[in-house]
Amino acid sequence: MHRVYQEKAEEVANALCGNVFNLATVLCCDAGNNFEDLERVAWTHQSVLFTKLADWLKVSAPVVSRRAALAFSHGFLSILSHRTATEQDANNKVPAHPFLCRNWKDNFTYGQALSENLINILKNSVDYGERMSAMKSLAALFSLSGSSVKYAVDDNGFVDFCVQKLHNLGCKHYDTKSTSVNKKNTSTFLTETLSYMELLSCVFYVSSEAKTLALQNNFPDVLHKIFGWWTCFPDFSLLHTYIEALLNFTEEFPEGALALTLTSNVVGVGPRRVPTQQSIFMEIIGILEKELSNVEHNPNLKTVEYIFELLKNICFVQECRNILLKSSVVLFLKKLHNQETKKWGSKQNTVKTNYLDFLVHASAHSDVQTCITKIPEGLEILVQVMEADTPPASTLALKVLRNLCFQQANKGRLLSENMFMPSLSNKLSQSSDLSEIEHAAVSLWALVANYEKGRLFAKKAYCGESITKALTRVKKMEQTSSADSEEVTRVISLLETVQKLIGTTNPAKQAMHSRSSSLSQV
Repeated sequence: MHRVYQEKAEEVANALCGNVFNLATVLCCDAGNNFEDLERVAWTHQSVLFTKLADWLKVSAPVVSRRAALAFSHGFLSILSHRTATEQDANNKVPAHPFLCRNWKDNFTYGQALSENLINILKNSVDYGERMSAMKSLAALFSLSGSSVKYAVDDNGFVDFCVQKLHNLGCKHYDTKSTSVNKKNTSTFLTETLSYMELLSCVFYVSSEAKTLALQNNFPDVLHKIFGWWTCFPDFSLLHTYIEALLNFTEEFPEGALALTLTSNVVGVGPRRVPTQQSIFMEIIGILEKELSNVEHNPNLKTVEYIFELLKNICFVQECRNILLKSSVVLFLKKLHNQETKKWGSKQNTVKTNYLDFLVHASAHSDVQTCITKIPEGLEILVQVMEADTPPASTLALKVLRNLCFQQANKGRLLSENMFMPSLSNKLSQSSDLSEIEHAAVSLWALVANYEKGRLFAKKAYCGESITKALTRVKKMEQTSSADSEEVTRVISLLETVQKLIGTTNPAKQAMHSRSSSLSQV
């Protein structure tokens, strides 16, 4: 009799807890500006709420209870992640929510315990809805708790599991006749693919060990097998998820960047040993080329931005640059001529900014510098953008020209551009932007150091007088504390050094002085 009453009491308690979780899930969706109150209540009653949540996030828990716990986890963690993302320190990549990083029991943090239970549901549940809820909850949790990511990567084989799942999806749904996705049950497995990619992207962002493990499991090659599926999403959401995952995968990981040039899209064929023109890298470049060729009409700004960000990571690898320089991406510089851009709108100007930002990173390498200087009217176009455009485009063009100044072969070509040295002089004499003054001074320093012709051109353009004006403005910034003191000191030192290299006397004054001296001698 006592046992019956006990079972009845547990059933009532579970039903009550289930209603609490359902109510909390609804409140998560409707909390709005009051979410902080809901969060505070949740952390205040953590001993009861979290214990029950951990018990129900298990495969062995009753189905109704497990689904209620999953729905609450998804709703609460997703909103918490979204609110925390705007407050997170950009310099600290490892997420650390104060509550989820606390120790709970068995040397587990709250984040690790949630991660373990959610991963077990993802691996063992046969219900599609439960797996999707677990993946969305994990994606939010990984953005909040670095310890949960570390547990998933180091102790749970999570990266191997996700890559293997993508491989299985690729083999199962690959149509060999049309070399594309099999159209049966498209929405189900494509949504699952999207969720696995989001999870891997979150893990790559936090953990460098995850990148190494993914590379060992041939992640780039597996991704290439399913890369063409992005065309099934008219809003390009799957493509953007692919690129975002590759962005996090290749950041400060040159081995991963090189692997993008070795892939194959044929099922059953492994990675190549040498870079190939049929790699996933070439497919991504092809997508970017199509968007750039359509720049006058309606380019997809998010696609362009993501791919240029990816190229900024990849361009530090020689093999990737070799493929990139054979494409038409760098040649997009020709379209920035003022005759082409005068009718451009805000979208096209955004594409121009993204392109120039990429070019700043790529032009740090001598082979890209040589390619830029060989583009017809390439230097003239960069000078025009630097002189006539508004920031950030003008500043980015100045940075590209600054990089070009450091190659000895480019100095004569730059000086032959009639407007280049006067434009640098104008930047120094008129700009109130400390970074622009610094970039202009560095460019000038690279041109005049150990180069007599450069000093002569600098004097003709009155660069010495411009530096004097720039020094006056920068010293006023130092006195008013309107800029970082260390940066101001560095710029002042740079300007004084360049001024010594040039000499303050301009050619006209020097000619008048020599003429008056000769007359006095007569």
